Amino acid sequence: MGHMLSSLMESKSQSFDGACVVFATKTTVIKLPAEDARDAFMRELDVLNQVEVPTDANFVRARVEEVTATMLKQIPAHQRSRLWKGCVPGTPAILMDRLPGVTALEVVKRGTDPAARAVIVQQMANTLTVLRDHNLYHTDMKLENMQCIDDNLTIRMLDIGSIWWDRAGYATSTYAVKGYKHDPAVAMSVNIVCTLIELYFNIVPARDRFEYTHYVALRKTVLRQISCEETRAKVDALLVRESYFNCK
Repeated sequence: MGHMLSSLMESKSQSFDGACVVFATKTTVIKLPAEDARDAFMRELDVLNQVEVPTDANFVRARVEEVTATMLKQIPAHQRSRLWKGCVPGTPAILMDRLPGVTALEVVKRGTDPAARAVIVQQMANTLTVLRDHNLYHTDMKLENMQCIDDNLTIRMLDIGSIWWDRAGYATSTYAVKGYKHDPAVAMSVNIVCTLIELYFNIVPARDRFEYTHYVALRKTVLRQISCEETRAKVDALLVRESYFNCK
């Protein structure tokens, strides 16, 4: 992959602590605001209340309901100290269907063949294309936000809170190009690239900010890995090109 890629990446598994207090019943995943990350919860709440997410984008079904005393009692002991102090019965909670299967990250850790990777990339590209066609951008794509719900690796997207829309104000993202942190097209692009680097090479960025020239080099690297011409064309169309930065 060359010196540039190896200097930017390191071989290690990546994990992120959830921004919300999250726990599950037999059928439902419940999200509540955390004291140290209430903004992330409110952002997801805004998406659910303000954005009509296309059904063919294949996100997990989510809804807003009022917090109940029963919900509060169900919070695991190790998460109770993180709960926002203002979270009381009657305030909003986010409820999602509990899905079977494992995340795409877990699939990759177990080892994947080219066919499995192709299926994951195809579905990711389809989802992001549907969103973009509705002037929506998912700006924090990563493998742990894709749930493979069956043996065919059928995917449901999990992180609805990272959808950018025209009234969002800013883009949420794990990775960014310097000077373009809140540009939704760039944020989506660099996070797609980092997701594909992890999918194909099982390595993750050692840093979370890139020069645009580094992004452009990684863009070329991941596109070369996609064997299906149709999928490669879709991903290519989703990723901003070098000329985008030259015009700014």
